[in-house]
Amino acid sequence: KWLNVARLYNAAKRGDAAVLRRLIEECVPFDHRNVHGVTPLWHAAHPGHIEVVKALLATNAVDVNVRSIAGRTPIFWASANGHAEIVELLLR
Repeated sequence: KWLNVARLYNAAKRGDAAVLRRLIEECVPFDHRNVHGVTPLWHAAHPGHIEVVKALLATNAVDVNVRSIAGRTPIFWASANGHAEIVELLLR
């Protein structure tokens, strides 16, 4: 189980939406928080991986307001890094 969670995190970080979708279909927990309090959505929003963000939002089961242990949300990092389209998606 944990290996697949790690694969899901890596897919989110790399922007690999195809792998992420496959893992979601395999029922891998896609809203899992790591030791830093961040989720795959956080990892996708930070660098601007819009297709991964869309795939995660399509589940209708992710917390868009999840805060890291530092108090930062996915929308904070998307905004700070100039990813306006992701900010708009997260505000819907």
